[in-house]
Amino acid sequence: MNFTVIGIARGLDIEDVIPSFEAVIKGGISRLEITMNTPDADKIIKNSIAHFKGRALIGAGTVVTMEDADRALIAGAGFIVSPVLNVEMVKYLSKSRIPVYPGAFTPTEIYTAWEAGATMVKVFPVSRAGGAPYIKDVKAPLDSIKLLACGGVTIDNLKEYIECGTDGIALGNQLFDKTMIKNREFDKLTQTALSFTDIIKKNKRPDFKTF
Repeated sequence: MNFTVIGIARGLDIEDVIPSFEAVIKGGISRLEITMNTPDADKIIKNSIAHFKGRALIGAGTVVTMEDADRALIAGAGFIVSPVLNVEMVKYLSKSRIPVYPGAFTPTEIYTAWEAGATMVKVFPVSRAGGAPYIKDVKAPLDSIKLLACGGVTIDNLKEYIECGTDGIALGNQLFDKTMIKNREFDKLTQTALSFTDIIKKNKRPDFKTF
């Protein structure tokens, strides 16, 4: 099974998105999310899809309502990520065959999200839930459910998440460092992305899904 990596761009200025995405794609991460609470999110999604056609899969994040989902789909988002569990929305998107990653925290929420049709359940914020050991504990009885760790995955603990059975990770500020972007140090973004992808490959996950 593929190991999924999603890069989360939140609150980036529209002129910074393309060079930032270019940088992390060079580092091997090309499943990229633009949060819907980013100014001009719809426009950024459309522009990014056109610019990176064939090189990246552009999705929408922070999708919490049906209205958010419709806006994202109209913009052309290739996948949907949410920090919460909206069962109606998950069922709607899964029937439309759009990959959907709803957020959940407890085993009951995780199971409910999966039964509703989630492509993968985003455990968020995973650091508050207990980190990698929590993923391992949940996976013990719910081993058929695919889990995406988000909110606390770092270069230092990534190996532990992989070893605990995590099916994928989502990276926000750990990948899109605002200071680097402000200083136009896009080469450093590439190096950060490479640091994550190198660890994934070295830990027997050369099958990780770029997009």
